[in-house]
Amino acid sequence: MGPLPKLRVSLAAGLIASIATIGLSATRSTANTTPGSFDTACNRGRGILLQADGRRATTYGPAAGLKSGVVLVALSTSKSSFLVEAISPDCTLDTHFGHEGILDLALPGKNDVSSIDVMVPLRSGNVLLVGSVTAKMIAAEVTPLGRLVRTFGHSGWLVHALPGWSPGLDWGPSIDSVVQASSGDILVASDNGSSHVSTQGDVYEFTPGGGLDGSFGRGGWRRVLPIGAYIDQLIAEPNGSIVVYGQGVFGGCGGPEFEVLKANGQRDWSVNSNLARTESTVRHAGLKNGVVYLDHQGGMGLVGFGFGLKGCYSSGQFGYTEQLTPKGRVANGTHRTYFKSGSFDIQFGVSISGNRFVSAGENWDQTVLGIREFQQNGAPVSAFGRGGIRDIRLGSWIYASGPLVFAGPNGDVDVIVDSPRGARLLEVTT
Repeated sequence: MGPLPKLRVSLAAGLIASIATIGLSATRSTANTTPGSFDTACNRGRGILLQADGRRATTYGPAAGLKSGVVLVALSTSKSSFLVEAISPDCTLDTHFGHEGILDLALPGKNDVSSIDVMVPLRSGNVLLVGSVTAKMIAAEVTPLGRLVRTFGHSGWLVHALPGWSPGLDWGPSIDSVVQASSGDILVASDNGSSHVSTQGDVYEFTPGGGLDGSFGRGGWRRVLPIGAYIDQLIAEPNGSIVVYGQGVFGGCGGPEFEVLKANGQRDWSVNSNLARTESTVRHAGLKNGVVYLDHQGGMGLVGFGFGLKGCYSSGQFGYTEQLTPKGRVANGTHRTYFKSGSFDIQFGVSISGNRFVSAGENWDQTVLGIREFQQNGAPVSAFGRGGIRDIRLGSWIYASGPLVFAGPNGDVDVIVDSPRGARLLEVTT
């Protein structure tokens, strides 16, 4: 079987959304400290039913954890409007946010299908919402109290036609990753809207006011990674460099792709020449989802989750880690830890602390969500669940959007799933 197209990140399409989390040492309390159990501080372990104002959302996500311990979740109610709900540390609505814990926003674009793909906390304390409408990027800035920043863009919304997007291609482009650069500018990664074998990734840099920064790349943007690769993650380094991590979907299972940019958008060839050699040792492993992080020595680490060498859809799933020096060379080798045999599609790779990681995914009939916790060296955290594995059985729950798994602001793993009554947020202790 050939490579699959990347899952689209879109509220309108109802698929997997991007997650941003900061402030993992926040004030949320954890009542149940048994790793792999539902946190009883979150409504006695029952979590919270979202869209509490009575309007059933069609899809949910993205989400963001804030320093205060509050979690924000976006819920789509139509093709041109959505809600942002603020969940307090005890898993009730934070009534200080918006109107009784809910911000109701109409997306720009009138009757066009709009989506919010990424939600990013900014250093100012505000939250940036970024998505798309037709072939344009849209963005809004929201305060911690749930108020739209009207001075951002036009009446609170920035609508920008990105030069790398190509109207009339196979589908509308998506926003894949957004981070704040060390300079305070906003870095945005997107695809160009082409099909999965010919897609191309772009990185844009915006000033805080919403305009393209012309000093970056070519008039504010740069095309990155080989043709046929999607961008999964941007990392802004303190020295101004930008790490671009993505997935190639050409040739069998595909594999990871790296590129490092200088602050001005030019490629840092001193790093990329080594990364090219490193990629070849990783790509054959069928890596599907991963997290890139920066270590204390200025190097990089890759923690990946994928399928074994028997094929893209085999049951030999593994955790994969690799340490890289600041120049992109392998530092401490590679470690693989194979899971127990099972047919789980690994959809999420999440960093929950500086040296612990979680992978999660559904089985083929969408009745079980499997969560697995790893150490930085690839070994399972045996205290988590049973031998590092926590299976959440969801056979009676209805999947309209698919699950959403991300790092909660207290170090827990936050999970959003559909239930017969609607989307529910649960917390799993780590």
